[in-house]
Amino acid sequence: MEYILIVEKDPKDLQMLCEALGEEYKIGTCTSKEEAVEILQHKIPDLLIFGHAEPELSALDLIEHVKLSDELTKVPMIVLSHGDDENFERRCMRLGVSDFIFYPFSKVGILSRVNRVLEFQ
Repeated sequence: MEYILIVEKDPKDLQMLCEALGEEYKIGTCTSKEEAVEILQHKIPDLLIFGHAEPELSALDLIEHVKLSDELTKVPMIVLSHGDDENFERRCMRLGVSDFIFYPFSKVGILSRVNRVLEFQ
């Protein structure tokens, strides 16, 4: 079973992500970039999903951390986005983000995007 690490502060969004993915995937969760970095030192996920409820720089820092690590460089990433900051999204894509899930999201939409990203890896 593939392992997905979700980094999300908002409890409602985290719950919806877990409910949408929990039947098909093994899920790990954390609520900060720092927790994610700690977890990533010990367990490499098949997919990383994260929001950017923290300041935008933290999301970009996490993307850079993943892409600069030899062990993590091939881990696909999906970012949760409100779709209102094209500059942020362009920067994410340049850094290697695989896809976005746009708010308001649905369980079907989450599962569809995750399945598609993992299928192409």
